[in-house]
Amino acid sequence: MAKAICTIVGSNYLPQATVFFDSVKQTNPDFELFCLVIDEGIALNSSRVKTVFPSQINIDQGTLAELRFKYDVIEFATAMKPHMLKFLALKEEFSEVIFFDPDILVFSKIEDHFFEQFSNRCAVLTPHRISGTEISRGVFYDIELLKTGFFNLGFISINTKHPQALNFLNWWIDRVNRFASRVGFLPFFTDQKWIDLAFHLFPLGSLSHPGYNVAPWNIDEREISIQNGVLHAQFRNLVFVHFSQMSQSIKAGKPLDYWGKASSLDLSQPVRLILENKIVRPYSSMLAEALKNSPTKLPKQGTNRSFKSRDSRNILLKTYLYRRYTLSSKPKPWKVILLSSFPIRILSKSEFLSLGLLAVRKDYMRLKNKLGLSKNLTVESIFLP
Repeated sequence: MAKAICTIVGSNYLPQATVFFDSVKQTNPDFELFCLVIDEGIALNSSRVKTVFPSQINIDQGTLAELRFKYDVIEFATAMKPHMLKFLALKEEFSEVIFFDPDILVFSKIEDHFFEQFSNRCAVLTPHRISGTEISRGVFYDIELLKTGFFNLGFISINTKHPQALNFLNWWIDRVNRFASRVGFLPFFTDQKWIDLAFHLFPLGSLSHPGYNVAPWNIDEREISIQNGVLHAQFRNLVFVHFSQMSQSIKAGKPLDYWGKASSLDLSQPVRLILENKIVRPYSSMLAEALKNSPTKLPKQGTNRSFKSRDSRNILLKTYLYRRYTLSSKPKPWKVILLSSFPIRILSKSEFLSLGLLAVRKDYMRLKNKLGLSKNLTVESIFLP
């Protein structure tokens, strides 16, 4: 049966998606390729990659509007992940559906034995690290993993024929539809942290191959080398490298020591030279070339929140999430009050003031002008009962 690979991008990541799919075509030509673009109407310029949009992947339009409103671009894109995987999993021709983040470069073939090894699992993931870090290190990643999750969701493979595959995806969808924020004080992190729990509820597999998902957070445990002209990580084939949070800087040609600063370790000179000459520089050149062929006029990115300041959003989000979802097993109907989506008046005056009414003033004038509200209205008369 056929296998599919997909990614999800906003319009600003189209060059990364182009480079990613080019690397897949060269190394894994037998896969069918899909790109979900969260900005409706802009297609990836590739004859072999099918572009789809959120409105086409069987999401209820009311749910889609809610997700666009309450999530920022990264949160919205990650919330689309299980939706996209389910959309492809329901296509009967695919036995495996693999998601990759767009800021990834694939170096070698995903061997058949990878799928055979996990044939009894409904999904396979890669951990951020396959070994712990020393507590005396400058960057102690164990703490970060407690916050963001043990697994890195830049890669996940779904075994579509496993009887638990759809159950897992539906469980994941139900949670990211409600809790996929990356606000620091909340106990979850986009779509990713939920998988720590899912690992104990569903038959998921963990792939500890050092050549999969090489990234700044694990470069110190996966020594890069060249053997017979082929890149290796810890003496095994290098399959793909994840340029997480670096691809935009690399695309701009900024001369940063990405890997050394990320790992807070002194990487050996041979490793640094390989990283620079065989991985970072070629990737930078590919991104620069892809950028030349990207659209020059891009739409506003995938979300349309009326509240822009982080303080205002955090205040409303924290109270909204806990009120709506933790105090009742059945969510109350979405309240349409002021902004057509956000339930401002579920907050009492005392609650709202105690959480920080002054933060909302940062957005007040812009919001009032946008909505065409009377100039005589005060902040309190709009936001409070």
